[in-house]
Amino acid sequence: MTSGNMMKSYQERWTVEATAIGSRFTFMEKGELGLGIIGKIIGPLAERSSAATIDKMLVKLKSLVEEKWRIKR
Repeated sequence: MTSGNMMKSYQERWTVEATAIGSRFTFMEKGELGLGIIGKIIGPLAERSSAATIDKMLVKLKSLVEEKWRIKR
């Protein structure tokens, strides 16, 4: 992903690595709001909102992977 209308900069990385017992999933998000001082003020609120969304997303991803694993076994 790249920057957009409200974002001065934005990076997101998803990585899946093989491990001895399965896989490791890593997610990284880093962003900076534009909008000058307003962006600096609302930045912490946006960060919390984004973190909550990511947490929900990761729980769903884990559930989907575990379900797929149960079906294959």
